[in-house]
Amino acid sequence: MTLDTSILFSTPKITPWVSKLISLVTKSPVGHVAIAFYDETLEQRLVLESWWFGFRIINYNQWIKINRKLGEFVLPNYNFEAPLKELSKNIGTSYEYRTFFFAGLDSILSRMGVQLKPVQTPNTYICSESVLRLLKLAGVPDVMHLENEATDPGELYRIAKNSSEFVEIK
Repeated sequence: MTLDTSILFSTPKITPWVSKLISLVTKSPVGHVAIAFYDETLEQRLVLESWWFGFRIINYNQWIKINRKLGEFVLPNYNFEAPLKELSKNIGTSYEYRTFFFAGLDSILSRMGVQLKPVQTPNTYICSESVLRLLKLAGVPDVMHLENEATDPGELYRIAKNSSEFVEIK
């Protein structure tokens, strides 16, 4: 199987305390999620992700050096070319810190039955938001009900593990 576009789940090595905090709040081993794809022009695998310094593209081999990969999934029945082009328009935008803190607070409060209304940030992302937007743009039905700004990496990981649409790469 060739790997075109895949969803990567990880814990970053550079900011392990942030990843541990995300894992604690979301009750998931996953602290980060990103999009891997192959670029034919550059002839290399790249990763599109929302990172602390903004929305960026990084070489896959560099990404692996700074992340502990926990899982990788492909969706063989979907075309991601147009969704990747759409998301790439926001490369270089800043990281969405407000959404990051909101998502954490929402995760804690939702366990107590309190639901917050997320702040809409259509052009700046947290990691799970960029992946969720890609999946929605590709038309993946398993994620259409999720809020872009209120979904955490652990929730996406649970969906990927339990959905027949996602195929895990071992």
